[in-house]
Amino acid sequence: MDAFRFIISLLAVSMGLAVASCSSDDEPAPLPQEPPEPTMNVSDSLALVEIYKAADGDNWAVTWDLTDIQTWGGVTVAYDSVHNEYRVVALEVNQNSHEHAQGYLSERVGDLTYLMSYGAGGKGITGGIPESLFKLKYLKFVWIGTTSISGIIPGFVFQCPSLEFLILTNNHTGELPEEIAQWDNPEAECRLYHNRLEGKVPDGIKIRRLDLSNNKYKEFPFEYCFTPQPVIQMRGNPIQGTIPEDVLGDWDALRRLYYWSLGDFTNAPAWWNDGPPDNPDMGEVEASSRLLQKNRPLKTRLEVRTDILLPGS
Repeated sequence: MDAFRFIISLLAVSMGLAVASCSSDDEPAPLPQEPPEPTMNVSDSLALVEIYKAADGDNWAVTWDLTDIQTWGGVTVAYDSVHNEYRVVALEVNQNSHEHAQGYLSERVGDLTYLMSYGAGGKGITGGIPESLFKLKYLKFVWIGTTSISGIIPGFVFQCPSLEFLILTNNHTGELPEEIAQWDNPEAECRLYHNRLEGKVPDGIKIRRLDLSNNKYKEFPFEYCFTPQPVIQMRGNPIQGTIPEDVLGDWDALRRLYYWSLGDFTNAPAWWNDGPPDNPDMGEVEASSRLLQKNRPLKTRLEVRTDILLPGS
């Protein structure tokens, strides 16, 4: 009987454990927690507030409510999935060059670690070009034009290794810095048209295109005529003088000189005023120029880009 009672006890314990197991399996699994809404990176946010104040943001065409990042028109952000926050990847200071703003371009732009594109304009903007901008690791596009910034172009603007497109217009005087030859990117483009640049174009330029149209150059750098790249665009300059014999004897070099300069040369060939028959490169130049000159719509809200993957995310 004792053995029988022992077996019954074991069965009872086993059944109790089974029932407990079944009851725990029937309990609903806890719901996954939703991640919190992403916020703006603190460092980026503080830098943007300083940039806005320095450039007299209260007089921009689109003003910001500094307590509501959604109102920050001209700011583009991408999502950092590692830290669940937004990082600034593009910034337009004083969109569409509103002339009522009276300020300067803040060096705090260098705190926008992931900035890839930067634009600024407006005749009320004075001071200089922020050097910290060109130390950013991922910077690709810069446009600064029609401001009251003046003087020579600083050499540091050509020393950003990631830069692919630089436009500085209606601002600068003096000679083009030798540092442009340090910009070693065969796909890059630089547009410095409608300034008051003069002197000698530096040797050793290695970018795809340099546009010096509508400046004050009187001499053309003939050594660049013998290769299709870099394109040295210099129309609208008071270029004059004599075409070297080696250029006159090379049809491709002479054709490039015509399309790149239209200079007033004393020994230009008879067809010079009518132009050579073809120039496949000019269509690309004209289309690109028209695209840049089109008025872009004002961005009145913060733009969130989902197609930009931040490095390390």
